[in-house]
Amino acid sequence: MRFLVLLAACLSFAFYLYTPVSFATAPTESTTILPMFQFEEQASDLQYIKIAQRKAVEENKYLLVILGATWCSDSKVIADQFSQPDFYEQISQHYEVVTVNVGYLESGYDIARFFGLPTYYGTPTVLIVEPSSSTITNRIDFYEWMNARSKSQEDFHSYFLQQKYPKTEQLSLSLEVKKEIEIYETLHAQRINAGYIVAGELLKAYKESGQPASKKFTEVWIELAKYRNAVAKAVGDALRTGNTAQLPQFENSFSWENQ
Repeated sequence: MRFLVLLAACLSFAFYLYTPVSFATAPTESTTILPMFQFEEQASDLQYIKIAQRKAVEENKYLLVILGATWCSDSKVIADQFSQPDFYEQISQHYEVVTVNVGYLESGYDIARFFGLPTYYGTPTVLIVEPSSSTITNRIDFYEWMNARSKSQEDFHSYFLQQKYPKTEQLSLSLEVKKEIEIYETLHAQRINAGYIVAGELLKAYKESGQPASKKFTEVWIELAKYRNAVAKAVGDALRTGNTAQLPQFENSFSWENQ
């Protein structure tokens, strides 16, 4: 019995490590979440995205695409912050905002591919898109918003309102480097997507059961989180520096690949 209690405590702590504590932007009960940020009510519809993109072009705004999920605590932070009346009013002046429900990691891939991503690396995925060219302008560091709970109010304002982030259009990469990054990202996206199939099913079972997370789910979830976060950061670093020599290879197989 003592061993089981210790095991449960260790698994809980491990899961906690990949669901970081929030800072200034934690959801509050007093915030009324806008309907568009209630992810369970949103479709994963590429045609809806295209309509929003055309509107962004017409109104001379950026397109802001947010792929999230109701079960995701970081998506809830995004929903809370963007539902703040003053903040949303300012955001609406600069962006056409559209949200996508990825469900239990089974949806949203066509939308990611439409904007040139072979997958999304987690939730929320927050893409700032130049609508005329479909270029993701925050391609270098968009992955940082998967950890939205670590962001302060100032971070939200600086990033989205003042647009203080490294811009994709400022990159000067050779065709060879671009191709190397594309091949690398495509290869690992396939492995991540295979992990999502297994992790998504386990996540759904866990959330719908009302029971504590199983050992299998926790192990797969943490293993996949380490992998997808590492790939996202590595790609961002390669884009920023133009150096592909440091891209990690992950030659060992993952648990979901052995099933």
